[in-house]
Amino acid sequence: MAKAVKLTKKAIIIIVVASLIILSGATVGIYFGVTSYVLDTPQISIDDSDITANPDYTITIKWTPIKRAEKYYVEYEYATVEKGVIHKTETTSNSLTVARKRGEFKVRVVALAKKDKNSGQFSEWYTKDVKAIELDSVKLFNFKNQNGEYFIDFTTFTPVRYTYKGIEREVEYYEFTDEYNDEPLILSLGQMRNHAFHFPSGEEWEYKVRPSNYAVINEQIFVEPKELYEIFECSQFTTIKIYT
Repeated sequence: MAKAVKLTKKAIIIIVVASLIILSGATVGIYFGVTSYVLDTPQISIDDSDITANPDYTITIKWTPIKRAEKYYVEYEYATVEKGVIHKTETTSNSLTVARKRGEFKVRVVALAKKDKNSGQFSEWYTKDVKAIELDSVKLFNFKNQNGEYFIDFTTFTPVRYTYKGIEREVEYYEFTDEYNDEPLILSLGQMRNHAFHFPSGEEWEYKVRPSNYAVINEQIFVEPKELYEIFECSQFTTIKIYT
């Protein structure tokens, strides 16, 4: 039988100290492994089914949930209708629903931890083309001749209508143009009732008209109601033939 080795007091002290060093090293490693992490970057997605029409008109942004994230910081931009305006918000969810607006939509997300040093990095800007909803075309209507001046016959004119948030509304402004004029003429319904059009006599004249999602007042673009400009787009022109 092997003889037991008797440890000296000095050897015991050395073994205890070495064990404490090893244990403290493992503890420090575990501590730093828990406290020195950096959160991952969210991956964003927006499917066509995440973009709704009447009555809500919303865009739902989704991203991958990040482990240990306390919340998410989101920046988004409607680059077509509000270029340069960055909207900012925070959420604890891994999705966010915002208003629908047409054109290029850009968004990025960062996962935030309890401590700033553990927060992640912003994702790359994610871009989605949000289709505009086309307004209906203007139905054919007649002009009436009053002493050589032509006025729209409102007994034959039907304003274009659209639905927003479940409410049906009339388009207020209309764009008129022909092959002889470089700049379109934009008139409100009220102006259209009193506007005198002039056409050469003895000719067949083609005039084009469509609903407009904006107006020009005193050389300034006017976009009220905003939803008409932000969600809808002008339809194709309707050609009206005038025989003078």
